[in-house]
Amino acid sequence: MKLLTILLAVPILTCAQDGFQSPAGQGAAEAARSQGVAVASPGVPQEPAHPPSGAPKYVLPPRKIEAGALFGGNGFSATSQANLSLGGEVVLGLDHGFGLFGEGAWNRILGLKAPGIEAKAALYDLGGGAQWTPLHWGRFSPYLRGGLSWVHVGAGGRIGSIGVVGSTDRLGANFGFGGRIYLAEHFGVLLDFRAVQGPQTAWLGRFSTGLFYHFK
Repeated sequence: MKLLTILLAVPILTCAQDGFQSPAGQGAAEAARSQGVAVASPGVPQEPAHPPSGAPKYVLPPRKIEAGALFGGNGFSATSQANLSLGGEVVLGLDHGFGLFGEGAWNRILGLKAPGIEAKAALYDLGGGAQWTPLHWGRFSPYLRGGLSWVHVGAGGRIGSIGVVGSTDRLGANFGFGGRIYLAEHFGVLLDFRAVQGPQTAWLGRFSTGLFYHFK
């Protein structure tokens, strides 16, 4: 009698341990276990799902926007002077490290003052194009950029008592490279070098640094 009681108790205890699942439920549970999927049990708190450990943390996610402010120096091939540049940029993140950028900058390219002579000129460039971030090294993300810019050069001055004013416009190419140094997940320092096609055969080379922020 005792042997019969033990034989009957073993399957009952086994069913109780498994939550008295139906054959269909048992099949689903076994399939889930074989695929590494956690099966929820009544009264047992579940662990929150974690993102893949290989996903880069310091990166502009797709369909998110970055805004940045830049300042630095430039060299203009037509004047051979080093001058101040100020600008800003906006980036829209896309998939696989790609993005679209827009930017604008004011660049002083000439400043001359001498007895009887005064001259000054500035180059304004407004452009955009594509950006590619090929890899990530910890908190540093390098990128390549290229596109088109609308360039306006305005100049003015005087020789003696005679004033001189002139301007010119053109559509040209821009390309360059740079990188982001993340101080936090959505904020950091931006480094950028850009070559902008100016009037005639002139080129503007600009190196800038500043801050960026990724909007959530």
